[in-house]
Amino acid sequence: MEGGVLVSRSSSALRPMTMKKSTLLNADIAYLVATLGHTDEITIADAGLPIPDHVQRIDLALTHGVPSFLDTVRVILTESQIEGVVMAEEFAKVSPDLYQALLELLAVEQQRCGKPFSIQTVSHEEFKVRTKVAKQWCVLVNAPLMPM
Repeated sequence: MEGGVLVSRSSSALRPMTMKKSTLLNADIAYLVATLGHTDEITIADAGLPIPDHVQRIDLALTHGVPSFLDTVRVILTESQIEGVVMAEEFAKVSPDLYQALLELLAVEQQRCGKPFSIQTVSHEEFKVRTKVAKQWCVLVNAPLMPM
């Protein structure tokens, strides 16, 4: 680099540097979103959720709370069209403020896309079972959602 400009020293022509313009910069999550099909599921969870070996995982955890759960959901929503949401019913009891903030974020998303989607709750045990679905991805954040 000379003066903040990429200079190619090879015999080929100068190649401009390109960057993504959208919010989502993480290559693994960009790939995940680009390859999702109807009925495929993404689980966004804290690092404590047991993940089966066959499930592809993307661990975003840098330190406690970074990135945050809501920031992760927010960025994924900018790049994808969701068809439904499933949450552990215990989430509302254990983390009521975070649960309410998520519901508000999802309401904004429904308005933005102009399509309603289902939001359902299941037991924490059933939620863990759902992570065993064949076409499943799990995005881990290091922000405790449920101390279980």
